[in-house]
Amino acid sequence: MLIITTFILIVSSILVNAQFEYLTELGPTKLSNFDGVGSQVVFHWTNDHPQSNFLVKLVVKRNQSGSGLDVTCPETKVHVIARDDAIPIPNPYSSQSPLTTFNQSHGVVYSDDFVLLSANQSVERVFKFNVTSHQGSSHVFVSVFLSRDDDASIDLSGLTKGCKYYADVTVFREANGTRAAVTTRTDDVSNANDLIKLKRQKFHLFDIHYVTIKPYHNLTRNGTLTFQWHVYPLTDSGGSLSFRIAALVGDDVGAGNVSVGGCVSRNHLPARNQSCDGGYPLQLHGYNVTNEWHLPYPQAGEWFLQLYLADEEVEEVNMVIDVRLTNCVEACHRSEGQGVCYLYQNDELLYSACSCKAGWQGIACTDGSKALTFSEQLLRTLLLTLSNLMFIPCMLLAIYRKFYTESVVYLYVFVMSSFYHACDQPGIVVYCLLPYDTLQYCDFLASISAIWFTLVLLARTNCPKFESWLHAFGCLAISTLVSYNRFDLWTFLIPGLVGGVVVITSWARKCRTNSACYPPKKIIFFSVIPGLIFALVGFSMYAFVETKDNYYITHSVWHVSMAIAVLFLMPWHVDEKQASNYNVEVNYAVVDNISMSTSRINSNNNNQNHLPSV
Repeated sequence: MLIITTFILIVSSILVNAQFEYLTELGPTKLSNFDGVGSQVVFHWTNDHPQSNFLVKLVVKRNQSGSGLDVTCPETKVHVIARDDAIPIPNPYSSQSPLTTFNQSHGVVYSDDFVLLSANQSVERVFKFNVTSHQGSSHVFVSVFLSRDDDASIDLSGLTKGCKYYADVTVFREANGTRAAVTTRTDDVSNANDLIKLKRQKFHLFDIHYVTIKPYHNLTRNGTLTFQWHVYPLTDSGGSLSFRIAALVGDDVGAGNVSVGGCVSRNHLPARNQSCDGGYPLQLHGYNVTNEWHLPYPQAGEWFLQLYLADEEVEEVNMVIDVRLTNCVEACHRSEGQGVCYLYQNDELLYSACSCKAGWQGIACTDGSKALTFSEQLLRTLLLTLSNLMFIPCMLLAIYRKFYTESVVYLYVFVMSSFYHACDQPGIVVYCLLPYDTLQYCDFLASISAIWFTLVLLARTNCPKFESWLHAFGCLAISTLVSYNRFDLWTFLIPGLVGGVVVITSWARKCRTNSACYPPKKIIFFSVIPGLIFALVGFSMYAFVETKDNYYITHSVWHVSMAIAVLFLMPWHVDEKQASNYNVEVNYAVVDNISMSTSRINSNNNNQNHLPSV
């Protein structure tokens, strides 16, 4: 196997050195699993030749990062797409797009996928493609991403290392590539008498209007309307072209008698009434009705919109057009809770893309084949929020047993966790009382603080000043850990382990002081062990079982389990008089054994009275 691999590398090296020249090297860049167009990594370079053959060497490497044990990384599929003069639009799972969205495969010069086996740490793929530019130069974009992993657990580092993937690209160009200008079909455009050039008005990034002087334009039966505008490679190609067209006619024309045909094309102007070869055909029916089309990630160059009357019964109509460059197609249907439009950056490249929610998919989050229904969204929200009600009994029990500080902590857990999970939901069943990051921080801070305060309470140090110091130290340390990395399991484990040391040390001191096991067996079997079991079950669900699909179930179980653990582990309050004559049974409210402790103390006093004098 090694000999074959070495032979292939030698042959590839000879091929590169003989025919291709080095152009550029990009990366390494971290790859992500596919979760929409925004999850792709885009490599970009400029080609100053009108016609070039490229040879691209793509290397994908896997490594394990973070602290913890090594794991066996699964087999992973890598996807790669190359597109000329525009950002690729990956759609590996054939998600449906809106009917008003034009075909998204124009300009794709290469597309393939390959597998990185679990036994290998890297994989190399060499591929070739040709780029022909009608503008003298062009821009090439290569997209790389990993397959979607629906069964992956939620990213929690600490116990095991995570599998990370990185890609780097080396680009070679054919040494004898031509610099001669390629004949373009845009030369005939200058002879068009009806050509209307749209004026570019830029307001913000991906908010560009292409306007005309006239509010409308007259279209006759034997004539055409042709509009022209320019799309730039980097500043515009990350947005979406939007076309809004309406035909205005008189009242004497029937609604079904107006038919307008058209073609949106790049770098060439099709002839009237012919097929829209290499472009995007459109058809408008009816009058006084606005029709809208979208073209995501348009290729750079000169663009044309040609309109003509397809109905012979109508002599003329007034056409109203509105051409704009916007951020995301149909605003990702944010008002319906289907997605949100985000701005992504790869080095100097900026582009907007939809991040779909609640199972919606597609370029505009309109594919509802896997979308959650309203009932399913409501169920998830109610489970994650109402499961926090279990901390109300914890708060009431703490108040009843006069642990007022701990009762405030449990109340804080209930409030912040409920509001955080109400805000953390996808879709339309969502409510955010505070900014999302604030609620998330408070939720983690409250959960870990509840663990710490419960362990300090369980230790029963009988030293109020020391317990006050532990509370202050714990809050400061936990807030630091949560701010540093709230998703690391060590953020939970460090307070838990330190608190466990405090508990064991305090119990060992009591055993030695009282010459008796602490706590007694009755408390161990009916309070400590059940509490630890529920705590272990909750932590196991949180750390090892949670995935994106079962999150609403496993995380709700985590809430309930930790609350029940607190109810079992919470001791009874001991007043100052009892604390001064501390004994095991009073501390855990085994009231029927208090007399036994008292008799033991009296017996010790009697023995001291009968000691022989020296």
